Amino acid sequence: MDLILIGDINEEEVINLVKENQLQKSFSDMKTPVKIIPEESKTINKKHVEEEMNISRPLVQIAFKDVESPSTPKEIIKKEYAVNILLDILFARSSLRYNKFYEKGIIDSSFSSTYVRKEDYGYIHLHGESREADRMISAILESLKKIEMSEINEGFIRIKKRYLGSYIKMFNNFSSLASEFINYRRLGIDIFSLMGIISEIKIEELYGYADMLFNEDLMVESIIKNKQD
Repeated sequence: MDLILIGDINEEEVINLVKENQLQKSFSDMKTPVKIIPEESKTINKKHVEEEMNISRPLVQIAFKDVESPSTPKEIIKKEYAVNILLDILFARSSLRYNKFYEKGIIDSSFSSTYVRKEDYGYIHLHGESREADRMISAILESLKKIEMSEINEGFIRIKKRYLGSYIKMFNNFSSLASEFINYRRLGIDIFSLMGIISEIKIEELYGYADMLFNEDLMVESIIKNKQD
């Protein structure tokens, strides 16, 4: 276990309190747990998933599986930040692509994008509500075939600075800082090193991810429809 305390506290008093508490307890010998991680397939399970639920509007999701796993915790974190910067350049509300789709009614304000990268799996997730699921999916896929270097160049510095600013701002939010601290600790990353990791991200890395990650052979689409439709 890890104990993370954040606030106006006396470090020495807390350490002594914990030590005194634990000295009053006895623990039997325990075996070190073995972490078993099944090998992730390099292919997708299903190309298309469609279900019906009690929802007000159809929910459309597109995911791209990332089969290239970084080898170190630092590279995992760096890739996660880099790809999310790329997605914000392409699909954040300030982007030309988002506003073009929004004005045409292809997406609405529910649309968002994110990239998740863990040591044994990774994926890009684009999702939102739409009554024209096929139109939304085809428009997004067509636009991903036309990612221009100039588009990445224009947004890279601005979005990267926003991520650096969000990192600094995180230290003012005590309620989430403890959980963030422990999440990175369990990956073997010191949270105070994140500023350097984000700063190291090069625009050339985003060019590479734009060419590699939107692979339709590794894409899954999911449509959740209303039972009444």
